[in-house]
Amino acid sequence: SHGSRKIDILRTAVLRMLQTGETTALKPDDLCAVILFDASVRNPGITPVAVSDADGIITDVLNAEPRGRTDVYQAVAEAVKIAEGTTARFKTIMLVSDGRPQGGGAGFSPTHARFL
Repeated sequence: SHGSRKIDILRTAVLRMLQTGETTALKPDDLCAVILFDASVRNPGITPVAVSDADGIITDVLNAEPRGRTDVYQAVAEAVKIAEGTTARFKTIMLVSDGRPQGGGAGFSPTHARFL
């Protein structure tokens, strides 16, 4: 074996991001959502939840397996839609991927591009 698989490293990173405490960036009442994607978004229309209630997100991340192509554009477009649908004052989209971007980005608008 050549060490951890990329997906395992990503799982660890996401789980650390969802931890809360005095020295972490996220607070228990901050909202979060994880968009699982490959050639398409696997969980469209998800609703952000408080970090303190992120057990379902953690389960999704732990169970996620790579399935091929990496269409970053669709994932960012979905993230923008979710972010725009919240009343949060500050919104951050963090893209974490285990592959190189693939896909044509059809329908990827300047609105989406400003988040990159």
